[in-house]
Amino acid sequence: MHVMKKPSPVSLLPIFLMLSLGGCSLESRWTPPAGIVQSGGVVVLGIDGLDRVLLESLVRQGQLPAFARVMQQGVVADMAVGQPILSPRIWTTVASGYGPETHGILDWVRPDGRPFRAGDVAVRRVWDAAGDAGKTVLVSGWLMTTPVSEVNGVMLGDEVVLRGSLDMDPNLEPMRDPAVVDGWLAWPKSTLDQVEGWMPGARWQSEHDLAYQLASYGALLHPLRRDETHVRSFEALQPDLQPDLSMIYLSGADQLSHQYWPFSDAGGVRAMQADPGLRMRSAQQLSAMHRGKRSLPLSDRPTDAAALAEGGRWIPDYYRYLDSVLARFMSRMEGSSGTLIICSDHGFRVGDRPVPLFADHRDPAVLMAWGGRVKPGGSRQARVSMLDVAPTIDALLGIPSAVDMPGRVLTELFDVRALPRQGTRVETVPGAQPGAPSDHPRRQQLEALGYIEGNGRPIPQPR
Repeated sequence: MHVMKKPSPVSLLPIFLMLSLGGCSLESRWTPPAGIVQSGGVVVLGIDGLDRVLLESLVRQGQLPAFARVMQQGVVADMAVGQPILSPRIWTTVASGYGPETHGILDWVRPDGRPFRAGDVAVRRVWDAAGDAGKTVLVSGWLMTTPVSEVNGVMLGDEVVLRGSLDMDPNLEPMRDPAVVDGWLAWPKSTLDQVEGWMPGARWQSEHDLAYQLASYGALLHPLRRDETHVRSFEALQPDLQPDLSMIYLSGADQLSHQYWPFSDAGGVRAMQADPGLRMRSAQQLSAMHRGKRSLPLSDRPTDAAALAEGGRWIPDYYRYLDSVLARFMSRMEGSSGTLIICSDHGFRVGDRPVPLFADHRDPAVLMAWGGRVKPGGSRQARVSMLDVAPTIDALLGIPSAVDMPGRVLTELFDVRALPRQGTRVETVPGAQPGAPSDHPRRQQLEALGYIEGNGRPIPQPR
C-alpha cells in the first residue's frame, strides 16, 4: 500500500515565519518568495465564467497582454461542457475525468437543500492519483474541496475565504472557531494559520484598480479578496513545496458576470436604455423573494447613461485583473519546461429571462495552454471536452489514467504520450459529510447568485 508523503513542517517554516513577521508590510504590497515552477511541473488555473468571446474582444483591443501572449505562443480551444451548465458538476469533471453521473456532483445543492460537499464526490480526483504516484500537489480553492482531504502536499478548501467573511451576508459576524475551521479548510492544518497573512489588507485594496468596485460592493463581499488570496497561496507555497501539480481556482469573473454581464451585452444595454427602471425593479423583486438580500451596486437607482458607463467597466476591469494574475503565473514558468493550462467552465449570455439583473451560462467554455509541453500553433478551431482535461494532466505527469475514464489525451495540443490505462478511480462514498458548519455562508452566496431559493431549493437553470 502506498504511503502518501507529507510535506515537512521544517521545509515550510521559512515561508510561514516570513509571512507572520511581515505584518503591515503586506498591507499595501504583496512580495511573494521568488521561485520557478520545476521542470515538468503542471499548473492548472481554473477561471470560473471566463468567456472566450469577451476575452478575445479585449485581447484585440490590446487590453489583455498576458492572455494575448498565451494565444500567440500557445493554444486555445472551445471546451464542451454539456447541459445543465453548473459549475460544481463541471469543475469536478475537469478534476476527475469522470462525468457527473459517476462522480456524483450534480448541482450546487441536493434536492433536500443541503449543499454538495467534498465527501459526496464518489471518485478520486487527479490530485489524489498524482499523490498516489508520489507526485507533490498544491490545491487551492477548487470547488468541492470542503471538508479538505489529506493530500501529498497542501490543500486549501474552497471555503477558506468564504468562511472567513461569510460572503454575501454583511450582517453576520465571521466564524473563527479554530476547532471547526481547522478541520474543514486546510491540510496540513498549520497552513491555515497563514491564510490571514495572504489575504489582501485594506490599504492594498484601497490602492487597487478595482477599488471603485470594492467601495460600492463591499470589500469583504467582492470576489477580489477570495481570488487574490488563492493566487497568493500559490505564490507563497510554490517555491518551497515545488509541486508537480498545482490546481488553483478563481471564482470572481463568474460572480461579477452573473450580476453585471448585461452592462457588457448589447441586448442588455438596449433593454436598460428602453426602461431605465427595469433593473431597479428587478432587484427589488428579488430582495422581496429572498431573505437577507442586499442591494447590488447599480441596482438601487435608475439605469441612466452614467450608470451604463460605470456598469460597462465592471467585467472588463476584472478581466484586466485576471490578466495580471496570469502574468504572475507565467513569470514563474519562464525558462522552465512547466506547462500552464487555463480553463473555464462556461461563458455568459443574456438569456431568455428578460430581466437585466442576472446573466445565463453558455456552452462552450474555453481551454488554453502555454509552456514547455504545448504544441505552439495548435488548432484554434479544436473543440475538446471537459472529460479530456484530467487524462491530459495524467499524461503530462507521466501517470496512467483509469480504464473507465471516458475522455482522451489531447495529443494534438500537447507534446505528450498516454500511458496504458489501469484500474478505476471510482470509490464508494462513505456517507454524507456533515454540512451544518458551513452551509449558511454557502447558501447565502448561492441565493445571491440566483442558484437557489430562500428555502434552499434549487432554481432550474435555463438551457
